[in-house]
Amino acid sequence: MSIGCGNFGTYTFVIKSNLSNIARLPLIGIFILACFQLIAQQSTFEGRIRDFETDEPLPFVNITLQNTGTQSDSLGHFSLATRLTGQLKFSIVGYDSRSFDAQYFKNGSIVYLSKSKNELDEVLVRPGENPAWRIIREVRRNERNNNPLKYDEFKALSYTKIRLRADSLMYADTSGNGETLKGYFKLPKQDSLSQQDYLNLLMLENEGNFYFKKGQQKEVVNHSITNVPKFFPTNLIFTDEQNPIGFYQPFYKFFFLSAANTDGVGVERNYVNPIKNGTFSYYDFELTDTLFQDKDSVFVIQFWPFKKTQEALKGVLKINSNGYAIQEIIAENADTLQPLNIRIEQQYVFGNSRWYPEKRTMSWQYPFETQKAKMRVRFTHFQYLRNFENELKEGDVYFDGSTKSITPKADTITFDQFREVRPLILNEEEKKVYQKTDNAFSNLPIIKKGIELMEKPSKWIMQASLPIGPFLLLLDQNQSNFHELVRGGLGLQNNLLENPRFGFRASAGFGLRDQTFKYRTSASWHITKDRYNRLSVYHVKDIRPPGQVSFLGPNYSTPYPQSLFFDRRGYIVDSYKLTGTALYVKPIRWTWFRFYTEKQDVEGLNYEIEELGKSTQSYLHYGVNMRFARKERFVRNGFFENVVSNYFPIVAFNYGHFNGLNNSKSFQRFSFSITQQFRWKKLGYDVIKINGGQIWGDAPYNFLYNNLGGSRGFFGFSKPGFITGNFLNYASNRYIFLDYVHYFGKNLIKSKVKWFQPQVGIGHRFSWSVLDSTTRFEGFEIDSFKQGQFELDLYLNNLITIPLFGLQTGFGFNAAYNYSQTFEGKRRWVILPNVNLNVF
Repeated sequence: MSIGCGNFGTYTFVIKSNLSNIARLPLIGIFILACFQLIAQQSTFEGRIRDFETDEPLPFVNITLQNTGTQSDSLGHFSLATRLTGQLKFSIVGYDSRSFDAQYFKNGSIVYLSKSKNELDEVLVRPGENPAWRIIREVRRNERNNNPLKYDEFKALSYTKIRLRADSLMYADTSGNGETLKGYFKLPKQDSLSQQDYLNLLMLENEGNFYFKKGQQKEVVNHSITNVPKFFPTNLIFTDEQNPIGFYQPFYKFFFLSAANTDGVGVERNYVNPIKNGTFSYYDFELTDTLFQDKDSVFVIQFWPFKKTQEALKGVLKINSNGYAIQEIIAENADTLQPLNIRIEQQYVFGNSRWYPEKRTMSWQYPFETQKAKMRVRFTHFQYLRNFENELKEGDVYFDGSTKSITPKADTITFDQFREVRPLILNEEEKKVYQKTDNAFSNLPIIKKGIELMEKPSKWIMQASLPIGPFLLLLDQNQSNFHELVRGGLGLQNNLLENPRFGFRASAGFGLRDQTFKYRTSASWHITKDRYNRLSVYHVKDIRPPGQVSFLGPNYSTPYPQSLFFDRRGYIVDSYKLTGTALYVKPIRWTWFRFYTEKQDVEGLNYEIEELGKSTQSYLHYGVNMRFARKERFVRNGFFENVVSNYFPIVAFNYGHFNGLNNSKSFQRFSFSITQQFRWKKLGYDVIKINGGQIWGDAPYNFLYNNLGGSRGFFGFSKPGFITGNFLNYASNRYIFLDYVHYFGKNLIKSKVKWFQPQVGIGHRFSWSVLDSTTRFEGFEIDSFKQGQFELDLYLNNLITIPLFGLQTGFGFNAAYNYSQTFEGKRRWVILPNVNLNVF
């Protein structure tokens, strides 16, 4: 257990530990004094210095005692050879100095310094141009040659280490007046089952190969070990986007744990890169040192934003004169009030006439605080690449869209076997993670056996599939909606990992409320192993809302069932059958086409058009779908695939030609969807979504556009659209819909109050639609809105931020107002409460 020490006097100390149940240890002050008396006899002592808030090592701290002194090294370590008498002082620019009687210092202790609350702005006087600017310009000029993301190809051996731990923040509480005193230093941390001030939650190590070719990257994990039971899918939780290769992109795009939700606001940060064009007016630079390395010079440049903005970094760049490449970067977020603090560390090595990304570390820290516990959750994602080669050999790797692929037998390796392939030595604390795990279960053979028995069933549940011979039993064919209430279903698919050239899939479900079966079957011949190029035949019987537009989605090996959205305020539904064939091709990167022809039968279930009744409409339908999703990729673990779409634009369009088989109607239908993001240095970012469509000819009601109204389904699932109004009786032959959101983040209101950190977003939805006069509907009232529908949106997150269940929880609201000239519905104003985890 670590102890926080303040001014001792005659107080009785209360030690608060967050990860143990120790409440009070009276007379502990006497014990500490007795221990420190022994230290005073030593002639040489050493310790470590860390930041109190971030727990990061503090380099170059001045330590003085009597007439001697020293500085801490780059890891915060220091040693001093003298007698421990007098005042021991610690000082560094930007931090409050610490001093206390040296007799109380225990050899090996950690000294914590707090950042100064009253920093003065630096005034830098330079004769002429800042010398760092010329170096930064050279870095930008040579970016094409040094950016690993722009190399043609390379490969390397890969080692990844991911850690998640909780650190307790210990402090002493005086028994006299309850005043809390932040400790000057803490004793060395102990790691035992009974007493500890940190808790290891997760340790994951992967060993394998890394491949890169023309923008495509893939890590193949051959061996994987972790301290948690194998049935927990640790490799799927942490995506490669958390720790990107190279620090040359205009923005450092950060996501918290998972991919960004492009339908929302405030789920990402786009930190401006200090080497981005135009940042001399945004960042200040100072050339602090020039080092010599063989025949090259290494320029050490500190950078920080002119203003304490929330979209900026601060840190140190080391630029090598050999090609003016980044040799090392250490950076963290400049916003000190951001609950989640991030840190970026990257090191590059020169070889084969190139600079390669040798070591990369992405880490973040998040506070967890209750009345009885105060700790910091720390996550670290480290990757080490070595043995670089400029060229790939035939058969090295198959780029199928996945950025990480964990081989099926990767987790069968033992800890002793992994020691032989691990390229770096673990520190003592990391070794104890595995030792404690092994010790915890060695005396509990029944629990250990139970966990081993759960490994396979848990994988089946996580992957939503159960291997049965050469097939997979699909377990994810269930859904809920307001028409069926609940649909239960199962599916069957062949194992595409064992037979990637042929695919067979069948699924069936039964609606609880409507008491009807739905089913889907398909068979495919895969021209390439990545499934993007294939020929398929299919037959479907299901339900859908009229006018629904379905665009080509991501390429999954086991695709999720299509979600159905019905508005609980009222809805109409069709039953349909499809029989067809489709050719899928991917001629260029990120672009996917589907050419198809099919027979389609459609019938209205809960509505009737007078001239048609409820008769079935049959059409011969052929057309093409297209999807472009920049840098869309996925991670595969066994049969499970997690698709990541963090980049823009995402473009899709559909074109179809319909000929009536039991009527004389014929028409053409075109639909498109575009999602784009624009990022700004000082104003946050925009997310713009545009979709629309055009119908030529005599289209029946079932195929008119009728998908502008939003809906809220079970468990919070929803379909985007207008929040206000009711669009049940609206349909059109052509329409345009735009959804625009500008997210300011904290840039609009820069509060210095911890509990008031508002994040502002504004949005606007508007749409125009036209219903051709040639379309007739007797007895069924349908209208369009030629004059337009308009809706304003306001997002106010984190108006009040308070700890709730230990997490920094933000409370706010989302508001929408419909100011259209014609309005159908009950309320033009809609205000919805918003509760979110305050990350940024």
